[in-house]
Amino acid sequence: MSGSVRRLRETYRWVSEFVHKHETLLWMTHSAGALGYGIFVMLFFHHNFSAVRKLGFFLLALWIMLIVIDLYVQWEERSGHNRRWVRLTLNYVLKNMYQGLYFFMLPFYWEATVFGSYNWYMLLLLTIGALLSTQDLIFDNWLMENRLARGLYYSFCLFSSLALLVPLVLPIQMDAAVVLAGALSSIGFFSLNISEGLLEDVESHLRSFPWDRLIALGLLFGLMAWLLRPFVPAVPYSLRRSVVSAMTPRNGRDIPTPGIHRVLVSQVRNRKLYSVRILYAPRDPYVDTFFEIWSLNGHVKGKSRVHMTKLADSLYLAYSESPPDVTWKPGRWNISLKTSSGRLLGKVKFDIIADGTVSEKKHVMPVFTLESRTPYEEPLNCTVRGDS
Repeated sequence: MSGSVRRLRETYRWVSEFVHKHETLLWMTHSAGALGYGIFVMLFFHHNFSAVRKLGFFLLALWIMLIVIDLYVQWEERSGHNRRWVRLTLNYVLKNMYQGLYFFMLPFYWEATVFGSYNWYMLLLLTIGALLSTQDLIFDNWLMENRLARGLYYSFCLFSSLALLVPLVLPIQMDAAVVLAGALSSIGFFSLNISEGLLEDVESHLRSFPWDRLIALGLLFGLMAWLLRPFVPAVPYSLRRSVVSAMTPRNGRDIPTPGIHRVLVSQVRNRKLYSVRILYAPRDPYVDTFFEIWSLNGHVKGKSRVHMTKLADSLYLAYSESPPDVTWKPGRWNISLKTSSGRLLGKVKFDIIADGTVSEKKHVMPVFTLESRTPYEEPLNCTVRGDS
């Protein structure tokens, strides 16, 4: 028996020395595995809006875990004990929860992001947050040790989750949902910064709870969310297709695949054009108001209201006609689809070319026909110089 115990102790000692010697390498290996787990979450839950509705329970569990960690740190500081394995265990559970949340949200924000616009920056921050949750050395040694960084990291995660969740569960406009998500995210930040001293006197701590500060912080976070709303992708909406057409759309079957990309001024003079899109909306889009901005070479030329027609479950035909006061001129035209407060959902571009500046190679301008499911192709004797 003593021989078995001795071998067991030697094995334990060898494992301990190996782990201590190669600790950094082992943590880096685990970080790589955590990144793989995050990619699996993105692929497995991609476009799963039924799972989005369960985010509330996950966020509550994450908030409780953060409070527990905060209280445990206070207990360590007051008692003088330092049980590293307890802290590592708590951080490990927390990291896995953050990984699940951040990587789960990324595909939804990816589909709603318009690259080259302001809302691309939030996708970048989400990606950084997801990567931080997989980096054990940074997460354990800096993020969880810094109270301010810990609070901001959780608040951003909470805001991003609620900006995705609230529009799905409440029939309110998207812009109101962003403000509400911002106000609610203040609760996470506030709770993580008032728990100090809670273990010493729970009753007096709760009796003197600073409700006025919480309300003020909620209003501040809500105002910040409203001011920064152009940076927030319009989740849960996403566009499946965007084209420009020359005839009034009636249903999604008649949308031409290429749409109008370039056309001569003489062919669109005194003619209306239409911006046509297929919108994926896992909520009722009629709660919101959409409009489109028509601009030429970066200069706004007009605004038009978007009309909606339901095609199938969660799929809508969204279209608008060119403003009546628009004069077609040569250049790069851009049509931006936005919510009533200016949150961008998508862009579509086309070129109008001056007559006499193109070659003779034939191109076509697809337009709608109401008698056929396929687009009617009106031949154009034009192309841009140098195109093949």
